[in-house]
Amino acid sequence: MKFLWIRKTAEISCWAFPPRELQRVSLRINANRIIRCQSLLTYIYLVLVILGKFKVLGSPRLYRSRPMTEMENPQTDEENDDFGGQPMTNAARIPTVVLLDISGSMSGKPIKQLNKAIKQYKDEIGEDYKTEKAVDISIVTFGDGDATIEQSFAEISDWQPTELSAGGNTPMCEALIKGVNHMEEYRNKLNDNNTPTKKGLVWVLTDGKPTDDNKSWKNSNTDTYWDKAKSLVKQGTDKGDLLFYFVGIGPKADMDKLEELANAAPDADRFEGERAQTLELDEGMFQEFFQVLSESQRAQERGDDNTDINTQE
Repeated sequence: MKFLWIRKTAEISCWAFPPRELQRVSLRINANRIIRCQSLLTYIYLVLVILGKFKVLGSPRLYRSRPMTEMENPQTDEENDDFGGQPMTNAARIPTVVLLDISGSMSGKPIKQLNKAIKQYKDEIGEDYKTEKAVDISIVTFGDGDATIEQSFAEISDWQPTELSAGGNTPMCEALIKGVNHMEEYRNKLNDNNTPTKKGLVWVLTDGKPTDDNKSWKNSNTDTYWDKAKSLVKQGTDKGDLLFYFVGIGPKADMDKLEELANAAPDADRFEGERAQTLELDEGMFQEFFQVLSESQRAQERGDDNTDINTQE
């Protein structure tokens, strides 16, 4: 009977006082009751009431709903965190390989302009948070009779441009083959890691014409490096994995050769937009080259494959 009487008294007290006073008075009353308790069960019950582990009838105000505090919010820090004041993104990767002519015709002022334009590009693309976080860039150069991977694929923020020097002839076909193969290896790596990937972008910049186009492809008696380069353009665009951009800069750029490479891609009517394009720039327009390049990357980030580089300002 005492157990029931104590529970009834507790119910009445819950309604009799506001929350702050209730807590103070309940503790005092419950302390007095503990002394009078003759039952271990009653003692346990009162302890649970004091600790708030037992919901007492008639005390809804003690258990009213309220907004969760930041400490109680179950979301992780990663879900709420901001990077540099910008929202987080789980961006699909946009692998971009840039093939740059550094042959002898680029010596002097042109190579200085190119180096300056590369640094400006890195700074400007870094101001576009979403694109910067999505792009993985690789640099392949061709000059001095060799095609070299100057920079393996890396995020823009991790890429540190190196100072390029010019000299030698123009092995553009070898550079295109090496660049496309490097792209395919990287895309396969991303796929193996279940990393979402958008179309790969292959940009070629030259102020002349290839000097290795008639060179025999390895041990073949019929195929040349030029044939191999065209076949890779066709293969990459047929599968829909790659977009190619062939840019000639200055009056000596062989646009006919670049057009022939672009024409190796399937007709635009088969797809929604061109998969290989050419662009002719005036001498010294290296900064404009990188502006158009960055716009193609922004278009990919937006999910747009139909950027016409000849309409870009």
